[in-house]
Amino acid sequence: MNLISFALLSLLLALSPGPDNLYVLSQSMVHGFKTGLWITLGLILGCLIHTTLLAFGFSVLIDKWPDILIVFRLFGGGYLWYLAYRMIRSSPQLGIDQAGVLSHPWKWFQKGFMLNVSNPKVFLFFVALFPTFLWGGQEDTVLQFYALGAIFMTATAVVFAGIAFLAATLGHFLATKSKFWLRFHYFQIALFIGLAIYIFLP
Repeated sequence: MNLISFALLSLLLALSPGPDNLYVLSQSMVHGFKTGLWITLGLILGCLIHTTLLAFGFSVLIDKWPDILIVFRLFGGGYLWYLAYRMIRSSPQLGIDQAGVLSHPWKWFQKGFMLNVSNPKVFLFFVALFPTFLWGGQEDTVLQFYALGAIFMTATAVVFAGIAFLAATLGHFLATKSKFWLRFHYFQIALFIGLAIYIFLP
């Protein structure tokens, strides 16, 4: 029952607006479903990194040296500022052709990974949530953390894939609406800047 509750909570959290799913949504609309899947894969690997750090006691280091989070915050916020700058320099256009051919999948994977792993609020969220769902007993705590991480990552992958599909479908439907894409281009810039500010804030 404890794990079922955690799985349901994970689904709800994946649906809640945040930097990760908003990034999947915006980029899938512009660049297509496959791009959204590669971004999601990078985000999931980032969650695995956070789970590993939590399982092996990185939270103890944060308690001892809280300034570590400042470094993560500067790096994560700076990365989003960089994405906003790249968006300002680019032209509003679809990054996927009529045949749906994805370009540079590794690039999108890296962006998803960097966005997640450089956000200290994801790790702090894991620290706050995961320990409350440990079931104790004779099983190793590390294995319990990884089990919870696997449930969370599975729920996130399912929800984000759905978001990518719906966003890409909407993007193709609006493919000929040039005024929409111009406005959406500026929305993405504002989104990246807003997410950067969100990560910079304590």
